[in-house]
Amino acid sequence: MFKKKRETDTLTQQRTRQYVKMMLGAYLIYTAYSMGRDLHQGIQADNPALIIAIAAVFALFGLFLCVAGFAKAMKLSAEELKERENLSDKGEEAEDESGGN
Repeated sequence: MFKKKRETDTLTQQRTRQYVKMMLGAYLIYTAYSMGRDLHQGIQADNPALIIAIAAVFALFGLFLCVAGFAKAMKLSAEELKERENLSDKGEEAEDESGGN
């Protein structure tokens, strides 16, 4: 009914979200590995081709999440560092203007 205006996330919150995506990707890769290992060890399956296909999809999607999450997290870290530098530069300029006689 009423839409509450959502505040924008800080760079730290956005970077943390990317780290969570990377962990999800790693879990999907681990799951795909476990499925393949179980098939290799001789577990009985009705349709092993389907399990291999699902494991491949998990592995690819997990790899995508890890790589994309890492790239975005590094980009956000660079933005945050640049923002900190800008704030510190502005602080130094303010000190120079007020402290200079």
